[in-house]
Amino acid sequence: MRQITALVKPVSGSCGLDCKYCFYRELDPGGGVMDEKTVDAFLSFLPRGVRVNIAFQGGEPLLRGVDFYRDLALRVKAAGIDAAYSIQTNGVMIDREYCRLFRDHDFLVGLSLDGTRACHDAARVDKNGKGTYDRVIAAAELLQSCGVPFDILTVVGSHNAHSAAEIYADYKKRGFRIVQLIPCLPPLRGVEGESCDVSDFFIEFFDLWYADIKKGEAVFDVHEFSELSDALHGVRPGCRYGGACTPQLVVESNGDLYPCDFYVKPEYRTGSVFDTSIDETLKSEGMKRFIRDSRENTDMCRLCPYLPVCRGMCRRMRTLFRRSPVCPWARLISHVTKQRGCRKL
Repeated sequence: MRQITALVKPVSGSCGLDCKYCFYRELDPGGGVMDEKTVDAFLSFLPRGVRVNIAFQGGEPLLRGVDFYRDLALRVKAAGIDAAYSIQTNGVMIDREYCRLFRDHDFLVGLSLDGTRACHDAARVDKNGKGTYDRVIAAAELLQSCGVPFDILTVVGSHNAHSAAEIYADYKKRGFRIVQLIPCLPPLRGVEGESCDVSDFFIEFFDLWYADIKKGEAVFDVHEFSELSDALHGVRPGCRYGGACTPQLVVESNGDLYPCDFYVKPEYRTGSVFDTSIDETLKSEGMKRFIRDSRENTDMCRLCPYLPVCRGMCRRMRTLFRRSPVCPWARLISHVTKQRGCRKL
């Protein structure tokens, strides 16, 4: 079945937290709220006869309120749109009402948790500078008790890069299902941000995870390792290993369209749900410029023996790799491929 993904930002960059590594506020410092007219236009914009994956992100999308999502899901169903839902959240607003929504409409939840209490609270703080670990763990336990599926999203940076073993043990103990490890990305606009080689963390985490796999122990899936396994076996999973950026449909709170949530920039605007069709969006000058600009590789990539595997990786991730004398992802690929008896993971 043909399918598309629309990444929707009901409150754009608005958020109740003040995470120290947040990059999105530089793209949308003011935020905005999606109103009913924009929802109407969005529903008209969506195609019929295909599967539509609607992924809500922010900022913090739960700020829009549970009624917004319940009403939208009912309207999607009434319009005959075949939809699947996911939502990425910092978790501090999750309550039983939200869990009921997630369960009733089959939402997959991405819950942001940066490891142990010390690691998480070092970076993921509220507007008063107070750590949010206890609230996020309470959200995870509530989701589990309500039978709502969720993935753990862990940003890896200077606040937790030396704690791979502790984080792995804690996640294993808690019985998490799927974990995503996301390298902390520097700002886009030339502002000096943190520079942290995350390869040691990924390698140590992989060794712990793969040792359990070889012992036949049931452990959580690590999204990045599964994608790498596919890439090593000639499969191109997602856009990370595609060699160039692929068209996306990012819908801002005012209905503006962009090709990637990392590049919500005027030069890459591809239209609006109010006056642009999907075909026009995919053929727009902003989309063409975005894809063309994504093909630029660094000298580090051109000379790397693992270029046939990663194909230059995600354009946004290359802004992180440029800061290191050796590409951290090349180090990870080298380590994984040299493991004795390493097979499709």
